[in-house]
Amino acid sequence: MQAPAETERESSPTPDQQERAEALLREARVAEMRNQADRAEALVREAAAVAPGSSEVLEALADRLAATRKTIEAKQTYQRAVKANPHNVSAERKLAELVLRETEAELMASGYMAMTSEAVASSSSAFRFSLVLPGFGQVLLGETAKGLGLIAGWVVCWAIALQTSKAALGPASNLLDKALFGAPILVALTIYGYGLADLAGRGDPTRKPRRPDRPKPPVDLEF
Repeated sequence: MQAPAETERESSPTPDQQERAEALLREARVAEMRNQADRAEALVREAAAVAPGSSEVLEALADRLAATRKTIEAKQTYQRAVKANPHNVSAERKLAELVLRETEAELMASGYMAMTSEAVASSSSAFRFSLVLPGFGQVLLGETAKGLGLIAGWVVCWAIALQTSKAALGPASNLLDKALFGAPILVALTIYGYGLADLAGRGDPTRKPRRPDRPKPPVDLEF
């Protein structure tokens, strides 16, 4: 017999649970003002345990985790907050920013984001990487500022498109909703095209230029 399907969202907290969770969050803010970071986190976790279906409480827990550099758990908790309330724009925005910072950290850890002007890959390799993530090729070629600008613009545009997609694709959408949804996608595609066009036709920066052949001195002349 097939198992029953799991519910997509956690059950909403009761008024008593929400009230208790909010009281714990207030205590956590007091503890944070007193520089009691461990106590503040423990109180926020307790609030999330009391009201696990509260998007606001989950967002507060994710904020605390992000502040203490627990990135993976913070990202998962922001996702739970958005899942509990798809209209929580604040949690959705923080999730997008966290993913952007995580992407930059991964680039730095891989050694491709060294702050030098030297290229670490050929133009053909950089072009292939930019097919996956616009701007990554510029980073590989040593154009770090330009590359990071393209990456940030690409991620932010898609994050905005994601936030506005529910209103634009819903049954009650209007022309403004569709414009707010389509504009960041258009900008993202422009960034993608620019990133590829900027790399197209470049020479190989990692290959040293060939020295011109010098003519051999004549050896059969009579002096």
